[in-house]
Amino acid sequence: MRFFTTMLLLTCVSGYAFAALHSSADIRISGKLVPPPPCKINNNEEILVDFQRIQIKTLEKSDVRKDVDIPFVCEQDSENFKYFLTVDGPRAQFNNKLVKTNQNNLGFTAELAGVRLDLGKAQLVNSHHLTLTIVLTKNPDGEVTPGSFSGTGTVTMEYF
Repeated sequence: MRFFTTMLLLTCVSGYAFAALHSSADIRISGKLVPPPPCKINNNEEILVDFQRIQIKTLEKSDVRKDVDIPFVCEQDSENFKYFLTVDGPRAQFNNKLVKTNQNNLGFTAELAGVRLDLGKAQLVNSHHLTLTIVLTKNPDGEVTPGSFSGTGTVTMEYF
């Protein structure tokens, strides 16, 4: 019984002390949300990278690279913005770090200033005129067939 009385007394004292220390005030915030000014990548036109004719033997020995200029213009330039480039697309079955093509054993990715971009991951950029290197890669354990090939990825520019 003494234990129960002590617990009851402690509970009452604790509840009273909490009530005496409790105080509150409302916080009111306001502002206006605005979208960032729009940017245009390559003047909103498709970026075409034509590798033309590639000898299969050349592709079996090493990756084939082709540079492509990608200009972008934003309506409101500011040094306060940080620009991020993302390259993405459906993944090749033989390597999920490559964008697939219509040939099962052929994929591509992009490099910026010699650094391979991780697909789907935003990369900080410091220039308004980018040169990407598109890298065509053959599956070392597979064969490609003669004929046309194609693939589609997406380049996204964001800034904050």
